[in-house]
Amino acid sequence: MKLPSKEQHIALINLSEECAEVIQAICKIDRFGLNQINPNTGETNLQQLNFELGNLAYMLDVLVDEHLMDAAMYQQGYNSKQNRYDKYYALYPNENTEYLG
Repeated sequence: MKLPSKEQHIALINLSEECAEVIQAICKIDRFGLNQINPNTGETNLQQLNFELGNLAYMLDVLVDEHLMDAAMYQQGYNSKQNRYDKYYALYPNENTEYLG
């Protein structure tokens, strides 16, 4: 079993932290809405989500640099999720249906 290099380990830990921050931003939107302003930062929840997504995107680039991301497998996963999402979204109630979540 090959262990990750020190650089790869650091990249993976940072990736997990960014994923957690994206999840936290999404939960705040779910609880408080898109436009609630954080009094400490002056940013809306949507702005914070976009910031965290930028951090996550950067870490994906780092994974490429550290040879931890396979382009073909990435594309396969992307396409698979796109297909599943499209099928799910087609089953989702239309915009005229009241959201009960």
